Amino acid sequence: MRRVLHRLLSIGITAILLLGGSLTLAAPTAADLKASMRDANQLPSPTNVDERAARGNYLPYTGYFEETYTSGAGAGRKARFYIPQGTFVRNYFLAITLPSGTDVEAFLVNSGWMDIADANTLPLIILLPDGGQWGPYAQERAYLGRVLDGYTSGRRWYSIYGEFYLAGYGNGGDILQQWAGENPLFVISQSYFDSSVDAAALAAAGEYYYTPSGQTALTSAARRGVLFKGGSPLERAAQAKAPTTEALAEAGVVVQCRTKGVPLQKVDVVLTCDHPEDLEFLIGHARRAVGVIRQNVALALLTKAAFLISAVLGAAPLWLAVLADTGATVAVTLNGLRLLRASVPAPPPA
Repeated sequence: MRRVLHRLLSIGITAILLLGGSLTLAAPTAADLKASMRDANQLPSPTNVDERAARGNYLPYTGYFEETYTSGAGAGRKARFYIPQGTFVRNYFLAITLPSGTDVEAFLVNSGWMDIADANTLPLIILLPDGGQWGPYAQERAYLGRVLDGYTSGRRWYSIYGEFYLAGYGNGGDILQQWAGENPLFVISQSYFDSSVDAAALAAAGEYYYTPSGQTALTSAARRGVLFKGGSPLERAAQAKAPTTEALAEAGVVVQCRTKGVPLQKVDVVLTCDHPEDLEFLIGHARRAVGVIRQNVALALLTKAAFLISAVLGAAPLWLAVLADTGATVAVTLNGLRLLRASVPAPPPA
């Protein structure tokens, strides 16, 4: 009898735990999310030394927040944030822009972004249109810059790394895509849905775009008018004997203009413009890059060799070790930055 009672008690406790777990894990509704939203402007600055030591490397506040910018660029505008439990200091954020008039909380819950954020400890920034309607990009630029500025915005209650994942929808995505085109170094990856941005206009601004499966998308900025696929084509292009597609083909480099519609998988170098001078630039830049690589390798080997010889002779002071390591790193970096001075040939007059 006692054994039966123990078994019934175990079954009852298990049922209670399962029921409690199902109730606890129930997905929040849009109304629940909105009701949980806190005013970020009223959060106290987490400056207590003991609290910070106990918290370690985690953000002090988690949950759903709305912040109002009271001064500077974007003054009077708002943004919302969802920070899951366990979010680290200087975590990567996903920035989301939605079409004008969208119910933010309903979208976050129904789209699954809340579940994704919780499962991957991915904090969210939701940029909000002024009065529910997005204006032209020139009008919205300052607001996006304020929210997505990871260095000078003076935020107190959370921190970001300064680089973002981006997801844009509708005309909100159009605004975000144009900001990404101007700030490619702040973008990790991005996706846009139902975008109406004119790809030709963006390409004319110096960006490279492609259209796989009929969807307009943005890749890394090809500021110099030439996009190399890896380092190997660059080395082969430097061996071309003349600035022609035939000479490049003999060197093993397949070159194509972006307007020809050839699949990118079959191309080594893509030209964002369609001018003959681009081939001259391509080969010249490739030769300069290979030359800089050789200079950097020689510099690194020479500094290491000098230090090893000095060590064998018993004359290897600390400053020489620093020079052979950190000094050489700084030198090769500065030498490589010289390639940024490469200029794009001016297009021929119409």
